[in-house]
Amino acid sequence: MKIRIATVEDAKSIQRIYAPYVEKTATTFEYDVPCIDDFQKRIVNTLKEYPYLVAVEQERIIGYAYAGPFHSRAAYKHSAEVSIYLHNK
Repeated sequence: MKIRIATVEDAKSIQRIYAPYVEKTATTFEYDVPCIDDFQKRIVNTLKEYPYLVAVEQERIIGYAYAGPFHSRAAYKHSAEVSIYLHNK
């Protein structure tokens, strides 16, 4: 397995991994699966300040993880929230 920084070209694979979490669980707090364009924007915006990583196995993305601000207040400036999603085999 290889871990690398996500690119906008990974958005479709990331969307496929994320979709079952939206459709079958309450963990994402989203009602609809975001479109690929939304995922591309999320990747670009996250990478401005935080990591967005994909796990690749045999040339296929099997999971991804990203960090983001925990809270907007100044006291939380050095705190981050991490999300991890894995392909449901």
